[in-house]
Amino acid sequence: MKRAMKLFSVTMCAVLAISAAGCKQQENNTPGAYVMAENGQTEYSVVIPEGASQTVEFAAQELQYFFRESTGANLAVKTDAAVGAAADGKYISLGKTSLLESAEIAADESQLGVDGYVIRQKGDDLYLCGGGDDGTVYSVYGLLKELFGLEIYTADCYTMERTGDCRFDAIDVTDIPDIPFRVIGRSNTWYSTQENMFRMRVTNAEKRMSNLGHAFYYFIPAETYFDDHEEWFSVKTKPTGNSDWQLCLSNAEMRTEFVKNVKAYIEEHPDIDIISLGQNDGYGYCECEDCKAKEEQYGAVSGIYVEFCNAVAREVTEWMRGIDAARANRLQFYMFAYTFTEKAPVVNGEPTILCDDNVGILVAPIGAHVSHAYSDMSTNAASASIFKNWRIVSDNFYIWSYSTHFANYYMPHNSFGSIQKNIQNYVDMGVRFVFDQATCGNSVSNFDALKTYLFSKLMWDSTLNFDTLVRNFMNAYYGEIAGAYVYRFFDVMRSYLTSLEYSESQYAECASQRLTNVSSQYFPQNYVYYLDDIFYEAFEALEETKAQDEEAYTVYKDRLDFEYLDVLYLQLELYRDSMSNSEKKDLIERFQDIAIKNRMNNFNESGTITLSSLINTWKQ
Repeated sequence: MKRAMKLFSVTMCAVLAISAAGCKQQENNTPGAYVMAENGQTEYSVVIPEGASQTVEFAAQELQYFFRESTGANLAVKTDAAVGAAADGKYISLGKTSLLESAEIAADESQLGVDGYVIRQKGDDLYLCGGGDDGTVYSVYGLLKELFGLEIYTADCYTMERTGDCRFDAIDVTDIPDIPFRVIGRSNTWYSTQENMFRMRVTNAEKRMSNLGHAFYYFIPAETYFDDHEEWFSVKTKPTGNSDWQLCLSNAEMRTEFVKNVKAYIEEHPDIDIISLGQNDGYGYCECEDCKAKEEQYGAVSGIYVEFCNAVAREVTEWMRGIDAARANRLQFYMFAYTFTEKAPVVNGEPTILCDDNVGILVAPIGAHVSHAYSDMSTNAASASIFKNWRIVSDNFYIWSYSTHFANYYMPHNSFGSIQKNIQNYVDMGVRFVFDQATCGNSVSNFDALKTYLFSKLMWDSTLNFDTLVRNFMNAYYGEIAGAYVYRFFDVMRSYLTSLEYSESQYAECASQRLTNVSSQYFPQNYVYYLDDIFYEAFEALEETKAQDEEAYTVYKDRLDFEYLDVLYLQLELYRDSMSNSEKKDLIERFQDIAIKNRMNNFNESGTITLSSLINTWKQ
């Protein structure tokens, strides 16, 4: 385990006043009825199914790790084939064991979903089980929350009670996430380790669905088909990439091949029941006579996409019904509402075509102002209209949201004001899946870790108090001393960016290429110096704690440095010419050292702004 993880489980418990939400106490302070650990010893064993999946084995490892971290006691792990009846010992049953079956405890995926879980107590035994295996992992974190108050802020930063004893009373928990399928496209979770994703209660999209979003290039790759079937494509020159070309959806021969390839994919991936039929990235949709006629018929380009997706879904579902009727009922398909398909096939408030019951819409409002909810008519009328009209066409929704500026990751960016409201709107819509895209391939500051935590918490429970989550994160991640200053910076930056919306119409966006937003007009020198002063005070205050706990100081200092990059960037990008040569040199070296330490290289999605290009520009 990472050194910092152990540090924070110990250090933070010493500095934070954690409530007795851990080992449960009765209101009269009488110890709990059941002793799970005493004086660093335990009689309990963890029981997993014989032949358990790697996911359930990981759940057992996490329970062992955190239980030992809190109590000092080691939980043995056994398979249900190696134990007798529940009466023969003290057990924590994980997953769909024979003990769970004997106890007649239901953990039905149809009720819990894949990620929901139950925790039940019978006598001195505990039963933890998810609707799917992922839910069983989450049930472990749920139990640890009940016993020790475990709160995970990042994969290597958490708080929990630490004691040699643990007692509990009756536990009866059913916990189902508000958003069933959650993916966060940030460097700290995107294609990250199993530990990182599970601890943040998110997953890899491709674990449960075919390739995320864009799919035409996958099922009908140009390198395979273009030479012999140019008429299947929207372009006349063979594509060299996967964007800015589409398929001719009115071509019946192409659709037959597409369906064949989708069937092959489903056969090869028996655990995946959500199939993307999404267009390629960019534009370049087909404008042949037949496709134009369909566009006119439906009143929008998206109409032929709905028609195509319905047809593919029907053929594939019917085929699967002859093989596995249960799986046929589980199959779900979706298409994009993105760029040229944002406009729904709706005329005068009436749909010109409807999605089939198992066809959904992945809404990706890339042009929205992300500082406001997509439903905000005053600032996001266009995105609000997209959602309103597609809800006339389909009942099934998937979301692809955005929370960075792709042209410049270091452009000060306030997407915090929309996070909770958007998620609550998704819950009201019955959204099945949310993917929030940010800086997938490379760490950046701009509160990346905080955003991951907020999405993790609010997609599970959208009713949590936003400001409480932020403050708790600041205290845990940066330490109580530095956390107060970081919160002040966070609050000042958000307030100032909000003021720019009203005074300069400068909204937080994700796709705009307006690099002029980082200018002295919007970020005057006295404001940047004020931000710098906040960090100067934070570093000074943190320095005073160094002698007390140098290990904790180092971790907090590194995290504070990382967020300070935002201010260093503004200083160097806008005001380096007013600096002395030595001052500029020192700031450039500090920026470079922090960036290298945090493996930062690309500063925009296209890769045209790199660390070396920034440094070379600033040195001139």
